[in-house]
Amino acid sequence: MIKYILIVVIVIRELVFAQVNTSATLLKQVFDKKVHAGKNGMQLLYRTYCPKPELSDSLPILVFLHGSGERGNDNTQQLTHFDILYPDSTTFINYPAVFIIPQCPENSRWVEVNWDLETHVMPEYPAQPTSLLIDLLDSLTQQRAHKIYLIGLSMGGFGVWDLISRYPDKFAAAVPICGGGDEKQAPKLTKIPIWAFHGALDQVVFPYRSRNMINAILLAGGHPGYSEFPDVHHGSWIPAFKEPGLLKWLFSK
Repeated sequence: MIKYILIVVIVIRELVFAQVNTSATLLKQVFDKKVHAGKNGMQLLYRTYCPKPELSDSLPILVFLHGSGERGNDNTQQLTHFDILYPDSTTFINYPAVFIIPQCPENSRWVEVNWDLETHVMPEYPAQPTSLLIDLLDSLTQQRAHKIYLIGLSMGGFGVWDLISRYPDKFAAAVPICGGGDEKQAPKLTKIPIWAFHGALDQVVFPYRSRNMINAILLAGGHPGYSEFPDVHHGSWIPAFKEPGLLKWLFSK
């Protein structure tokens, strides 16, 4: 009799969850609030969730870097836009991972460069939040090896280019959206699978920032992917996250 009761409860719970699309409210409820304390006493706020906790040791880690508008210290705003990438429970089931969504403090950046420049030189050292993120990822992979996928938009797109340039062997694949990097780092990026996105009408981060990085990697012998949306301004993460083959491509790496 007890077995039948448990089965009924589980089935009802799955049916209710299946009927609810992902939303900012649901993400706030599902993603746990965490704080990573670095060796220097600084802290990194982040959210984490694993839809299949029993498989967490073998699942990839997916890191999502937000844009400048989601900076702060509430450990919540960084969830904005993630529901476009994972719009429903089916997506979480089909593409499970250990999700890590850190929040950059208000007056910081994932990489301390001017976004308005035609190009930039990678700073000698990573920005403080980025350094803390690497420390967090190292702690998560210390006992077991995980593939790490990296996705970032706008300021987070700059962060993706910076991270893979500094640690090209750490990440299994990267998706930089409407960002930019240091083209001189391209020879280090020929082996990592990259799919970049940008809007052709972007006036916040000009599309040549992505084009230049892609061309530099191609000239260095790499084979990155690039999609540019002709009628899209800065919000190119919306069509990028809705790209039907994006997650399938990412999780195949």
